Formats: sequence, structure tokens, C-alpha cells
Amino acid sequence: MNLIFYNNRVEVKVKKEMKMIKKMVIFMMLVSIQFVYSDELTKFHSGGKYGLKDQSGKTVVSAKYSDISNFKDGAAIVAIRGKDGNNLYGLVDETGKEIAEVKYDFIYSFVDGLALFKYGGYKGKYGLINPAGKEVVPAKYNKVYEFGDNGLALVNLNYKMGYIDREGKEIIPPKYDYVTDFVDGVAMVRIKNKWGLIDDTGKQLTAVKYDEINGFINGAAKVSVEDQDSKQKYGIINNKGVEIVIPRYSEIWSFVDGVAPVMLDSKWGLINTSGIEVVPLTYDQIEFAGENVLSVRLNSKWGYISSTGERITPVKYDMTKNFHDGFAVVAIDGKYGFVNKKGVEVVSPKYKDLEDFVDGVALASYNGVFVKLEKNFDKNGRLSIVEKEVAVYKIQIKN
Repeated sequence: MNLIFYNNRVEVKVKKEMKMIKKMVIFMMLVSIQFVYSDELTKFHSGGKYGLKDQSGKTVVSAKYSDISNFKDGAAIVAIRGKDGNNLYGLVDETGKEIAEVKYDFIYSFVDGLALFKYGGYKGKYGLINPAGKEVVPAKYNKVYEFGDNGLALVNLNYKMGYIDREGKEIIPPKYDYVTDFVDGVAMVRIKNKWGLIDDTGKQLTAVKYDEINGFINGAAKVSVEDQDSKQKYGIINNKGVEIVIPRYSEIWSFVDGVAPVMLDSKWGLINTSGIEVVPLTYDQIEFAGENVLSVRLNSKWGYISSTGERITPVKYDMTKNFHDGFAVVAIDGKYGFVNKKGVEVVSPKYKDLEDFVDGVALASYNGVFVKLEKNFDKNGRLSIVEKEVAVYKIQIKN
């Protein structure tokens, strides 16, 4: 609305109307705050205690509680301070009726229709109660954790762990010394020093027999057991509990590009995700070199193989580096060059220093000359490496 002020009287009248509007807004805010506890009941304070009144102002619950929470899911948590100075807690409904006796050491806020409570004093136990005041889970657990997306909550009973559902049913009985969170429907469990797998229906996927289960990556996990000579042997299981690789290797690395290096009797090879050895146990060392390529060492010399086990270069180099942008630095007798992923020496080893390609340029030096190597494509798309000298300036500083 546009206003034109003709004189001071109009201005004063508008100011008064604005003040009244502000007062009405504040009043409505106070009313909305006052009735936040319930559509029917209002919390009031008298003599240091709290009670509840209905919308007509009639006292429904006398001021006898040391505190009353907001209503949630039709119930409010109430507290009465005992002679020892500690509060005890119960529940009231929206009519003011006490639906859960004020006897609990604590009642936490409701989450998805359930509230955690503790009962029994210092050594009390935990359970779950619903907004109707019914104990869905009696006070029997040392600890009840929050529910996960799978509808299960971890519980601790006499220092044994398991899982319950929202009805209080023990889906996984508390018999394990430790249980991890579920990931993709699978959890790791431990009894004493041995590990196994369960699913979220309570089914045991493996025996609790492994000394170690690493975390799952792409549905596979490294496991270990101790052999008769007290040496650790490693294998791989999937998230169904199936042993893809029976524990027999002295070492297994994680899968990258569908293969994992394995070692037995000091020799390394490669296995695929089905557990098949795609590269025999012949090398002294295997390392991932990027871009689906691996570096291999045999008798102090290095070369490259593909992730399918095909040889890319002979095992003849004193040093190999990782691939970057299709090229890798190699060295023979202290001289550095480049090979491509087909194993071709696109730059023969002749440089004293050589860096990886960055944005199509690599810096190098030999015989005191600094050069840069640039990738060059001809009109037919054929790649060549062009060497260009780099000017180096010396700055003399006078004392």
C-alpha cells in the first residue's frame, strides 16, 4: 500500500497502526510458543514446579513435576525430583494421563516412535519404550545403540553384542565379543580372537575362524588364518562368505583394475577377482604403475606387464616409474628415457635427469644442457617427441 503524508496527524495515525500490528504479531508468536507442548495442553509454572492446563485455562495436571518436555508422537516426558536430588522420569499423554510410571532413571527423546530409557539406578539397564508407555524392549541391556537404515539396533548384553529390531526381537542374539556396523547387509563378528561374517537376517555366512578380515572393497575382503607352522596365510572372501581364494599366500594386496598381487615363497604373481593366477609366481616384486600397467622386478631388473599378465617391456631396466599420460620414465646405467604403453622406447635412455610429462611437456638435462620434450602430432595424428633447448640464466649477486 502506498501512503502520501499530507500532515503530521496522518503520520502519527500510521505510526500507531504499525505499533498495534507489531503488538499483534508478538502476541501471536507468544501464543504459538505457549501451545508448542500440545494442541490441547499448555505447560505452566507454579511454586517451582510444572503442570498442564487446557485451552480454557483449567488445570489438567497440577504443578508437581520438576520438568515437562514438549509433546512428541502424543507423549511428553515428565520428571519428579527425588529426595536424593535426582530426577525420575515417566510419560504423560495429551490428556495429562500418566501412561508410564515416573520411575525411570532417564528417558531420551522419541525417534521414529521409540525412546531409549534407563532403569535400575547406577547399575541400571537400558530398554525402549513407545509413546503409549509400553516397554517394547525391557530394561535388560547394558547398552542400546541407535537404529540403522536396516531397522536394526546394536545391543550389548553382559558384554556380548547382537542386534534387535524395532519390535524388540533379537535378530542376531548377543553372543559376540564384537560386531561391526552392517555394510551392504553384511557385518563382521568376533568371538575371542577369531572373526566371521553374518548378514542382517542373522544368518552366519562364514564360520568364526579367521584371524583377520579386512574391510570389503568392491565386494571382496582379505582374510588370514594361521597355518600349522604359526605363519599367517592370506586369502579372499566375497560378501556372501564364499572363499574366492583359499588362504594359502604369504601376502595379498588389494585389487586394482581387476587384479591383485600375491606372494608365496618369496615370489610374486597376479590373481584376478575369480582367484585365478593370471601371472605365475615368478617375480621378485610387483607394483602397480598406473594406467592398467604394473612394474615387475626379477634379479634386480625391472620391466612392465599389463593387468592381464601380458609382457609390455623386457625386464631390463634399473628403474621404472609410474605411467603418466601414456608414458613412463625408465633408466639404464644412470640414463633416463621414456617408454609408451606398447613397450616402445619413444625416447631412448640418454638423459641425466628426466621428469614426467605435465601438460604435454617434460623437462630433461644431459651434458649440462637443459631441454624440454614436447609431444607433437602430425597431420595424420602420429605422435613424435620433439626436443627443444631451454635457456638457463645465471644471476650474479654482488655483495
